[in-house]
Amino acid sequence: MFCVICKKQCQDQKFAPFCSLRCKNLDLGKWFNGSYFIPESNNEKNARQISDLELYNESGCPDSSVGRAED
Repeated sequence: MFCVICKKQCQDQKFAPFCSLRCKNLDLGKWFNGSYFIPESNNEKNARQISDLELYNESGCPDSSVGRAED
């Protein structure tokens, strides 16, 4: 098995699929800084757009009751 970061042969399965803690942390850093991401599906985008639309009332104005605590 080869390390997915540096492509060296993995000697220790302790960090698999990485060869070392260093490569494992480099990969984690790529997730944290946004180099890696999971793209949204069309269903998730559509659901978000629908929920955004629900923030407006029938006249197209922002619904003032959304996000307010009950009095």
